[in-house]
Amino acid sequence: MSRESFLKSFLLVAIFLLVGCTDTKEPPLLEQIPANASGLSFSNELLEDEQLNIITFEYFYNGAGVGIGDVNSDGLVDIFFSANMSGSRLYLNKGELKFEDITQRSGIHTDGKWATGVSMVDINQDGWLDIYVCFAGPYLDPGRRANELYINNKDNTFSEQAEAYGLADTGHTVQAAFFDYDRDNDLDVYLLTNKTFHGSLYRRVIVLRFSFALLLCTLCKYRQRGHASNQQKSGHNCASCVIHNLDH
Repeated sequence: MSRESFLKSFLLVAIFLLVGCTDTKEPPLLEQIPANASGLSFSNELLEDEQLNIITFEYFYNGAGVGIGDVNSDGLVDIFFSANMSGSRLYLNKGELKFEDITQRSGIHTDGKWATGVSMVDINQDGWLDIYVCFAGPYLDPGRRANELYINNKDNTFSEQAEAYGLADTGHTVQAAFFDYDRDNDLDVYLLTNKTFHGSLYRRVIVLRFSFALLLCTLCKYRQRGHASNQQKSGHNCASCVIHNLDH
């Protein structure tokens, strides 16, 4: 081997060893922020016992929802955590990954109900985000499954008005999606629901359009026409309007 070839080979080996020994590990894309630093101490804790568990209630571990939006219009996104067996929490973003729990003074109370999904939406189109919370759970009392609509009072407080808006549905709601179904510039909502009753599984899909009800092929519609108090109901009969029991 010539001197020139030897030097080339030695240089290649040296470069290979140098590259192999160099730490090329890139910094992580995400960094965990502890709860004592962020203020986000929420935990959706589930407590099983002989009466309530995964056997007696098959949706026990389905979880709950998280809503993110700027509820006080300060340019920072705030966080709402819905809870199954404890109270849901609303955290106000103070900037620099610091949050403040304002649930107690916000007027939002979901204790004693099994919250599932949550949607942040400007339902009355006043420029401020409102909060719609869905409920299900193992409760026979429909009042404990009634969905709640919290209207933004523009001062970090909210007023519950689901009944007034025709949105206090008790059909074991999992999640709600708001959209303009009929292109009339009013928000409509699509509710995904399911429930267990005496071992039978029922499923139904609901579109709520806030001022009249149409039961059509397992779709219930409520349409918003101006103020929530101006409500009119109209019926529609259809041979295919059936909620099917999947066991039959």
